[in-house]
Amino acid sequence: MDKKINSRTVNNANNKMFVVMAMYFTLLALFLIMSMTNFFVRDEDTDTVCRMTVIICEGEDEYYTRFKKGVEKAAEDERIDVNFSSIYKDSGLEQLKSLIIKESDLGADIIMVPGIDCAELLNLSNTSGKKIPVVMPDSVYDEGGGYVGVNYRSAIDSLVERIKESQDTSVPVYIIPGKNYIKKLCDILKEDLERAGFNVVFKQDEADENFYSSFFDTECSRWYQPPAVIALSRSGFTEMAYMASMKETENLRLYGIGTTTYILNKMEQDYVLGIVTWNEYDEGYVAVNNSYKAIFSKDKKGLKIEDKTIPSYFIDKDILKSGKYTKMLYPIN
Repeated sequence: MDKKINSRTVNNANNKMFVVMAMYFTLLALFLIMSMTNFFVRDEDTDTVCRMTVIICEGEDEYYTRFKKGVEKAAEDERIDVNFSSIYKDSGLEQLKSLIIKESDLGADIIMVPGIDCAELLNLSNTSGKKIPVVMPDSVYDEGGGYVGVNYRSAIDSLVERIKESQDTSVPVYIIPGKNYIKKLCDILKEDLERAGFNVVFKQDEADENFYSSFFDTECSRWYQPPAVIALSRSGFTEMAYMASMKETENLRLYGIGTTTYILNKMEQDYVLGIVTWNEYDEGYVAVNNSYKAIFSKDKKGLKIEDKTIPSYFIDKDILKSGKYTKMLYPIN
């Protein structure tokens, strides 16, 4: 009798052990299946990754150093795969359109083109017929520029006041737009200068390698007082500063948009009298952050869109030496 009881007890124990082991391996298998599923299927709200291409004119990388750092930081924070592409600086609008379509066909979800102001870029579709989200920081168009913008007003007010203090209205103010410039900024400058009584003369650089040299020899030397010259494109500003230092000229007052270390050095040497600039790191960061969230997020209510307005500053030699904007002008990696 005792042997039968012991045998039954052992069998029950074995059965319980089997059940426990079966449950253990079942749970382990379920855990592994769930883990593999999470590995291959990402949660759109937390791990969504998109591809972004930023197009910059060939040879102008140095003008966008701070902007690119902001782009890279935002891409890191949002887990965006960002790629920088270049286009030949003398390319026309059709070449730019073709490059945007090509980048979209290759898998870019967002195309960003800094320093460009063109409504035609907002209506492009790739070869599959899908509309291409094109972001143009500083654009005057709400759809393309609604993610970030620069408030130029305070800097332009200071620039116009500086010109009024140093120049008679009988002497014109020259504006050199260059190939890539921000139309909104040009319109504000023209309107304010004409309201102040100046005759505004536009001189377009037509890709003539002798343009800047001849401009100094013909236009700047014809007036009894050095005229103000405002370069709106970054490359044009650099060329003007270089030519002014080469000719050791004192027959113009040079101002421009944007800054590089070279431009700041020329300001310290008195060849550049003032610049209009802004925090380009913030501009790059906000442009990426806001455009990505606005285009791809399904839950618009939960978005944390950054303030899209970037303030501008007018900086002259005295302000530069004060060190007030050193961190912005000379960012450390």
